[in-house]
Amino acid sequence: MTRDKQTILVGTSLDPSSDAVVDAGARLAHGFGAELYLFHAHSLPIAYFAGPTGMTTVSPDLLENERQVRQKLLEEQLHRVGIAAGAVAGTLIEPGAPHRMLLETAEDLAADLIVVGSSETPGRMLQGTTADRVLRKATCPVWVIRSPSRLPPRRILAPVDLSPLSEECLRRGLGLIDRWQGRQLDLEALFVLTHEEIESSTQFTPNQIERLAAEELESFCGRLERGESIRRKVLIGEIRDEILHEIGEEPTDLLVVGTHGRSGFERFLLGSVASDMASRAPCSVLVIPPREAEE
Repeated sequence: MTRDKQTILVGTSLDPSSDAVVDAGARLAHGFGAELYLFHAHSLPIAYFAGPTGMTTVSPDLLENERQVRQKLLEEQLHRVGIAAGAVAGTLIEPGAPHRMLLETAEDLAADLIVVGSSETPGRMLQGTTADRVLRKATCPVWVIRSPSRLPPRRILAPVDLSPLSEECLRRGLGLIDRWQGRQLDLEALFVLTHEEIESSTQFTPNQIERLAAEELESFCGRLERGESIRRKVLIGEIRDEILHEIGEEPTDLLVVGTHGRSGFERFLLGSVASDMASRAPCSVLVIPPREAEE
């Protein structure tokens, strides 16, 4: 496919509960100057017939009828949301497991961003849902929409673990957001020290460890393109709780997290954190998967 434009793939369930996701995906595509594709997966029709080889398969007529019905529902959703048909580069309706088909479609399109919905209520776990499975397997960034979602985002919180991989993930996330030209962002990089890390040190006092962490965070941000404008903060506590506390202290439009990393303190931080934040955070979450970094 041509790469003149970026590609955004939006997963929809077609019912009104996914209207906000489709609307957000359209606004993201407009803001990024990207092509918008809408995707919906459905279960196979229950009627089967025996093929010439004796294997059972789904009737092509039933599949086509199912596709037409859902295409009509998709058109109705576009009308509800107020999106002109011409603003959509393509609609894809496929039978199969939603997370698997969505990921396969993203690969086929070489999508630059996948947009999916979160659970309706912050704190409701995503495990086993389409969003959670997509987060665990996606090779491109995933924007998990929680309604209402301010777009473009103004206040952005980025939890980091100070590792090179975490730095690369944040750089990719900021590069994506910066495609909205001329936007002034309030961006904060947050590093959380755990009590275990502080108490296990035999060489440094708690104050020294906190100061060293602040220095490392300063160096971390300084290597980023917009580093001088990034606010830095070091907190002490349980990682997930401190992230949520910070969001509560300063209302946040978007949380940017990487999927895996290991810090200078040799601890695993980001990974399950990304999935947890996608389900527990009261704001939308942009999840950046790792990619191979240059030596």
